[in-house]
Amino acid sequence: MAPSQFLKAFGLSDPGVRRWQSEPPQYMLNLYTQVADSSGLTRLPGPYGSSIIRAYSEKGKASDPDSIFSFLLNEMSLEEDVLEVEFHFYHSRLTKEQRHNLQENIYKLEVYQVGELKQQVLTKQHIAAHSSGWRVLRLGQRVVASGTKLQEGRLITLEVKASTLSGRRLPIVLHHEARGSRQPLLILFNSLIPTTTLHALPRFQGNYLRI
Repeated sequence: MAPSQFLKAFGLSDPGVRRWQSEPPQYMLNLYTQVADSSGLTRLPGPYGSSIIRAYSEKGKASDPDSIFSFLLNEMSLEEDVLEVEFHFYHSRLTKEQRHNLQENIYKLEVYQVGELKQQVLTKQHIAAHSSGWRVLRLGQRVVASGTKLQEGRLITLEVKASTLSGRRLPIVLHHEARGSRQPLLILFNSLIPTTTLHALPRFQGNYLRI
């Protein structure tokens, strides 16, 4: 048997060929160590009472502006019920000039869901002018059902806007790294729907979603 056939039969790659392996986000690694023991068995319930936690990385940026984040939700089982959704993203500190122009020492950060017809505010938070780093914002379960249905799954498009307390728009540096410690994530906290309930539900009812 030729070496190439031997490698193929055993599912091995050619010697010397490096293959990039996807690294799990640090948030998911930390969460795993919190709820599972060294053998991999779950020992604590997940956040929000969830039994399934899914992390989605950002979809390709293409020509979208920096304020836009897109996530394609796929691989969800029909038996999953969305309990809560968290948006994790990293931002830099405002420039010195921007901080001096603030009437207060805080500014407002808002997250909108971008749809076909209009934008709706999902959440808002007041941020200290000198702060930077990770933001973890709860978006609620309805954000999934409001996404755009595609053949590959459901597309969730979010826009982050910063403004002064009086409403004047502020430019802010948002990070879109595809890998590494500043990778934006959309985290879904799900539970399993009982089989009897699943058969009784229509396509959409409450927070039940069939993708």
